[in-house]
Amino acid sequence: MKMGSNAVDGKNLILEREDRDLIISQWPEASRFIHKYGGTKELVSGMHRWCVWVDDRDLEAALNVPPIAEIIENCRAYRINAGRDARKASKRPHAFCYSTYEEKEFIQVGNTIGNSLSHVPVEVRGKGFVSNHNAFTIYGLCLVEFSVIISTLHKVWAETVSGRLGNGTRYGNTVVYNTFPFPDLTEKNKFDLSQSAERILLEREAHFPATIADLYDPEKMPANLREAHEQNDEVLERIYIGRRFKNDTERLEKLFELYTRMTASSPSKSKIQRGAFR
Repeated sequence: MKMGSNAVDGKNLILEREDRDLIISQWPEASRFIHKYGGTKELVSGMHRWCVWVDDRDLEAALNVPPIAEIIENCRAYRINAGRDARKASKRPHAFCYSTYEEKEFIQVGNTIGNSLSHVPVEVRGKGFVSNHNAFTIYGLCLVEFSVIISTLHKVWAETVSGRLGNGTRYGNTVVYNTFPFPDLTEKNKFDLSQSAERILLEREAHFPATIADLYDPEKMPANLREAHEQNDEVLERIYIGRRFKNDTERLEKLFELYTRMTASSPSKSKIQRGAFR
């Protein structure tokens, strides 16, 4: 799990929908240089913004599109007068200052679990979407990871080991994800978890255009989606103890028991060091 990309651009490379639409209406060829973009706010709201995204190999073509060239120049002007890292990146004003982007589908995880949400906010993003640094990414279509992150077990762990952030819980890749105690999985376990993840995603689609904020309001969660989550929790928790946990206290007792074992093992064997579920 990695933090998303950070533009450090003085908001020059980031576009609102109306800006993007205006540019493309006048310069259709600009569409190849504009990607969907967002972080936790967009993940929860179901909206997204846009960003200028130009690979080094495409820079000459991008500079031949006047509005894209203007945006790049404005970014350069900002960076040469900004902080140290921005100044270093001023030689590549067409690119984000810090990029963890990969040209793949990925799992996007919010960096905050809002008090009004029943689960950790997580979504599958299509290839070409740029996640900003206010969310985390796992590249590749990782349905096992999705199943675990969206589980009650994982939320309980996150709320226990992490800190508060405004009106929610701070989610972190190192503090939460990399420390989450997870047993070895059989191929059957992986298949079952992937199936559970797919069912959750299908139930979400059935309620389109409802957002994460809509679907995961505890008082308004659709019954079929709640049922899909119950099934997902049962599949995951049976991997741990052969049945559902009785309550959150029992969940935490088991997780901390496993965590203690993992931290006592050598670094080469510790699953915490791997920070992955596969």
